[in-house]
Amino acid sequence: MGAYIDQFEIDLLRYKIQPKEAERLQPQQALLLKAADNAIKDAGLDENKNVAVLVAMDTELAIHQCLARWDVEWQIEDALKNTDLDLEKSSISELIDITKKAIYHRQGAPTPSEFTSFIGNLIACRISSLWDFSGPAFTVSCTENSVFKALEIAQNLLSLGEVDAVVVGAVDFAGGLENVLLRQKENPSKHTINPSTLFSTNSNNWLIGEGAGAVVLKKHKSDSSDKVYAVIDEIGSWKTGNSIDYLELAATGIVTQNQFEQNQLLKKKPKNSVALGTIKANFGNCFAASGMASLIKTALCMYYRFIPGIADWSAPENKAFQKTNYYFPTESRPWILAKGQNERKASINGVGDIQIQLSLDQGKSYQGFGFLQTQLPNLFILTGNSAEHLLNQLDLLNSQIQNGHELLTIAATLHDTFCQQKSKYTIVLVAKDQISLQKEIEVFQKN
Repeated sequence: MGAYIDQFEIDLLRYKIQPKEAERLQPQQALLLKAADNAIKDAGLDENKNVAVLVAMDTELAIHQCLARWDVEWQIEDALKNTDLDLEKSSISELIDITKKAIYHRQGAPTPSEFTSFIGNLIACRISSLWDFSGPAFTVSCTENSVFKALEIAQNLLSLGEVDAVVVGAVDFAGGLENVLLRQKENPSKHTINPSTLFSTNSNNWLIGEGAGAVVLKKHKSDSSDKVYAVIDEIGSWKTGNSIDYLELAATGIVTQNQFEQNQLLKKKPKNSVALGTIKANFGNCFAASGMASLIKTALCMYYRFIPGIADWSAPENKAFQKTNYYFPTESRPWILAKGQNERKASINGVGDIQIQLSLDQGKSYQGFGFLQTQLPNLFILTGNSAEHLLNQLDLLNSQIQNGHELLTIAATLHDTFCQQKSKYTIVLVAKDQISLQKEIEVFQKN
């Protein structure tokens, strides 16, 4: 069981990939190229800049199929020499060809990209070449903590002023046959119908996850006009978590790693309420890319101001968390700051004693419409100094929705007006769509 990449589309012209090369290109290289390109565009980077590219990944074990296919020729020839079989050259060639196809089937002759696309550094170089970046480009490998190590290197590059920005990408197709067989041998898992996450009564397993992701890092400047999803304050050992509101767990599903994380949580109990969650409940364990999935998810939650619910959650497998301030959100809800709190803060756990500390200033947070705003009812605040004035406001609101104005835009405008003007009376309408809002208006108009 797991979350597999079934198929994806890429623009061969945009990424300068020949059609014949695309047939042999390793899919993880193509997927990361697409993810990194989108991240760079979102960050607004320009070409020909001093930008570094770091790729977090492990060796793709499918390369053993290519190696086995490559070695078949001399292995069969050696085997025939040690037997009494005497075959003609044409028969030996046919035997070699059949065996190669049985191990790793490819139409036509092998191409260089079929083998070179397994080399991690070439993925980083390809991204850098696409944008003509002049900074260093290389791969970082450290199993599940590959992203954490890549972020540490990026932090050093930016703090020393060696580059203007760093693109950090990660990819892992952990659902490959070789990957699954090896990891199941090392850490057998028991799958359930509705698997969930760490500390759940049905979480004694790890799930396969596949994917690629990328982020762009810059040195933080308070006066910058850049779109900031989150600020990485620190990458290091575990903190007590007294000042955070959300903790993204490693939750690998591997028994020894789960137990270590649980012990660490119970050892460092927070004084304030801290929500727990993990992206692996949605996407499974992406191994080398799992840190990237956790980082992107947590940053988006801070940016769009919501605490995410845990998918397929049942209950903790023990009562150890009942006497702590940790809690497991079953549904996503708005991330509301406490009185006097100016920053949203969160942490992301790696495997072992490593953690990322994130923050986002309330003033820098996204001012548009976030995820939950599109899922929850809107508040329409009408103000006036008399009943007649309020009725006029209701008529104007009704006219706006009749003319097809966006409900989110109307709600935001009314909220701004409410904050700027002081009135004697206020009406608040709660509605999710146009029909329910018109019913609300009719109720007040009749009364």
